[in-house]
Amino acid sequence: MMKKLFPLLLAAACFTASAQIEVDFSQGEDVAWVTYCNETMDFSDEESQPFWKQQKAMKLQVSDLKKKKRVKEASLLNPFIASGQVVVTTIEDIADLKVEMVSLERDFMLFLVELLGSKRAIEFNLAEREYKRQLKLHRRKAS
Repeated sequence: MMKKLFPLLLAAACFTASAQIEVDFSQGEDVAWVTYCNETMDFSDEESQPFWKQQKAMKLQVSDLKKKKRVKEASLLNPFIASGQVVVTTIEDIADLKVEMVSLERDFMLFLVELLGSKRAIEFNLAEREYKRQLKLHRRKAS
């Protein structure tokens, strides 16, 4: 399964999004993401529920790991750290958290390949990237 992931990601980098849908942020970013994703991906009933369940679980897990990572990173700024070994251990913990985040995202992508097929998994990757691009522009305009 891992052998399938890397060519998919490489192919995703080579594709261009065909029909870009403008994201409507008028009801908030979360609603915008769900609407944009549903419109872009055109999920069937059999795909929608498992996709959103798995996507939500993955995002929550990644968010939790990011919080833990930030706490570890902040602890490195403590001027009263007792030893170099504490610093080394903290850096190793941060690296482990990053690996765990990447693993969760990889597992989600493999789940998408099984649920949607290779082509649509790549389309999702491109749709998510486009959403993030439009979100960044939206946030710039709002500030």
